[in-house]
Amino acid sequence: MASAGVWAPDWMWGAPLIALTVVMHVLGLGIISTALRRWFGKTLRRSNSQLLFCIVTATAALLLVLLHMLDALIWAAAYVMLSALPNIGDAVYFSLGAITTLGSDSSHLAKHWKLMGAIEAMDGLLLFGLSTAFLFAMLERIWIFQTELAGGRKHWADLHSGD
Repeated sequence: MASAGVWAPDWMWGAPLIALTVVMHVLGLGIISTALRRWFGKTLRRSNSQLLFCIVTATAALLLVLLHMLDALIWAAAYVMLSALPNIGDAVYFSLGAITTLGSDSSHLAKHWKLMGAIEAMDGLLLFGLSTAFLFAMLERIWIFQTELAGGRKHWADLHSGD
C-alpha cells in the first residue's frame, strides 16, 4: 500500500481540476439556461405542445453532453500534460470512462497518477448531479407553464401527492 505522500501530486492536480470543472460547469449551465430561454421561452409560454417539450428537452440534453465533453477534455489535457497518458486520443477515451464512472479496460494512467482516475470519477458524480438537477428544474418549469396554459389543471406532481 502506498503512503499518503505518494498520492499528494494526484490531489494537488485533482482538487483544482474539480474546482475548475465545477465552476465551468455551473457557468455552462447558466449559458444553456439563457440560450434555452432565448430560443424557446416565448414559444413555451404560448404552446402546450408535447413536440415542443421534446425538442426543448433534447436540445438541453445535447448541450449538456457537449458541456460534459468539455469537462472530460480538460481532464484529458491534464493527463497528457502530466505524461499520465501518451496522447490526447487515449486521454479523452480514459477521461470519458472515468468521468462517467464506466472505467476503461484498454487505457491506464501511468502508475504514479492512477489515483487521478478515481478523483475524476468523483468529479463526474458532482458534474452529473449538477446536470441532473438542472434538467429536473428545467422540466419542472416547463410542466408548470404547460399546466397554466392548459387552463390551470392540476400539475402532474399534485396528482401523485394525494391532494
